[in-house]
Amino acid sequence: MKRTLLLCLLLAMVGFAAADTYTIGTGTSTENYIPTYGFYDYGWSKTIYTAAEINAAGLMSGGNLIALGYEVGNTPANYTTVNQMVYLRHTTANIYEATENTLPDSTLFTLVYQGDLTWNGGGWHYVMFNAPFAWNGTDNIEIMWRNWDGVYASGYPNFRYTTTTPDYRAVYKYQDNSFPADATGTLYYNRPNLQLVTPQTTPPDPAVAIYPALGGWAFTDATLSWQSGGGMWLDLGAHMVDQLL
Repeated sequence: MKRTLLLCLLLAMVGFAAADTYTIGTGTSTENYIPTYGFYDYGWSKTIYTAAEINAAGLMSGGNLIALGYEVGNTPANYTTVNQMVYLRHTTANIYEATENTLPDSTLFTLVYQGDLTWNGGGWHYVMFNAPFAWNGTDNIEIMWRNWDGVYASGYPNFRYTTTTPDYRAVYKYQDNSFPADATGTLYYNRPNLQLVTPQTTPPDPAVAIYPALGGWAFTDATLSWQSGGGMWLDLGAHMVDQLL
């Protein structure tokens, strides 16, 4: 059973590892409100990323998105957020107006992920979609995140963000005991750094031989070893191996 589960996870990892990323946001300060806040039982957040920002990141045309990446600025240790739901939709809005601080109707979005997420260490962490989201290449993207964990615990991840002042492009709301479906949220300038992940268009770099050296000899009882030569296999695949093991 354990080996079968690991094989399935590794197969998923291989499909995810072959990917390109497009980064929006360069800020280095951290906070914990968005996309999800582990210190509250329940919560939701929503953010807008504009088509102009996506183009500036290097994604110039529409296509399938297969994951989102969030940059963790602290070092959580195997911190698990349970029952997280991530939704995407196209929108022509590029900011949240003063009255747009409520929870959107989920039926107007596409549910791209539902499940548990484990945060281990700093750096980029990826939410792999259950099915690709087809970005049309022209509209902005709105991300809604719902936290149905039901409990709170310390040790939660803090996320690096970039301010969007004077434009509100984020809203959040958290509370204990029940999900805040009818509560108004807080309009916010600090929006998490984000990576949009698409299927890879260029191959990863070749693996580098460790033992034996290329063209070298090895003893018959030696252990062969090599390491990633770089590219997306290193950046995403190695991270997924760490998460799975």
